[in-house]
Amino acid sequence: MIIYLDIDGTVCRFAFPHIGRYNEGCQEVLYKLQDAGHQIIINSVRCGLMDDTLQEAIDFLATLNTKEPITDHTLEKIVPDLWNLNNPPCLFLDDISIGIPTEIEKGNLYVNWFKVDKQLEENGFYKKK
Repeated sequence: MIIYLDIDGTVCRFAFPHIGRYNEGCQEVLYKLQDAGHQIIINSVRCGLMDDTLQEAIDFLATLNTKEPITDHTLEKIVPDLWNLNNPPCLFLDDISIGIPTEIEKGNLYVNWFKVDKQLEENGFYKKK
């Protein structure tokens, strides 16, 4: 399955255009998803910008202990669908995906990876294909 991964508010706390603080639990979920055979593609507003912000995100992802490097990306941000774990054609890991577990810190939304991890486990996303 293709999984679209946002950066700001998802992989890291929101500090755009800079890379924010790492969002705890993200790396473990990404590793498990890759280990199960899912393809992860960066889907961020950074993808459509003509500056270094996308490369900064790719470099940041390279510091995480994922199974495979995450370098593929969309040309522009695809607006995410609802958080749907019931046999979706693709999945959006994005803080603006309606229904994804989130928290708020200093007025900014961010993904709660521990809750996401539990939901993905319960819905069989970590089973090897």
